Amino acid sequence: MHLKQRLPEPRWSPFRFECAAKATAKLRQFVAGGGLELSLVPCACLPGTEGTQACNYGRSCGVLKVTGKDVAKLLIADGLARPFHCSRDRCPRGHRGAGQEETMAVCGLLWPRN
Repeated sequence: MHLKQRLPEPRWSPFRFECAAKATAKLRQFVAGGGLELSLVPCACLPGTEGTQACNYGRSCGVLKVTGKDVAKLLIADGLARPFHCSRDRCPRGHRGAGQEETMAVCGLLWPRN
């Protein structure tokens, strides 16, 4: 008896690639326009782990502003990004927003918050 092997579902659908491309294009537009300000901020990690693989894979954390406006908030307002609501020493797994409505619009679709 021959059984078909079920392949794992891809993590990203073509729609999600398109959405990511739109967000990337918007970010490039902000960068090309100039007026950027990058401020480093403490990462939401356990004390003593910042700058290590245990904290944000060793990457620094910051806030990028263009002409005084937070780029993350602009992308969220355009429906091209989702917010993270972190505590002082950790962020939620995946893309979850604590204390928010059940769904939110990202790239024109409603996504579950949990």
